[in-house]
Amino acid sequence: MKVMSVKIGGKTYTTDKITAYMSRQAIKVNAESVKLSKTATDDNVVDVYAELENILDKKNLIICQVFGDKFTAEELENNLSRPEIDEMFNNIMTGITGTIEKN
Repeated sequence: MKVMSVKIGGKTYTTDKITAYMSRQAIKVNAESVKLSKTATDDNVVDVYAELENILDKKNLIICQVFGDKFTAEELENNLSRPEIDEMFNNIMTGITGTIEKN
């Protein structure tokens, strides 16, 4: 299993196993993100931003789950930039095929 780490508030955390359930949730959120990007227009920008906020919250929660809920989504956002959080989520998506373990 590939292990990831993140430093939050001066403490380094490492991932727990990425279960099949977490993998499925990450894939769903990624699909929502792709779908949203295809529906964005000037006419629905407010709705798109609201849905984007929802998707970002889901990504943060998945990251927290992958790290065994050792920190909160708020702590994650207060210590990392959005690009760093997106990179972490993308690393989870990239690593899924090599790290899926059944519950």
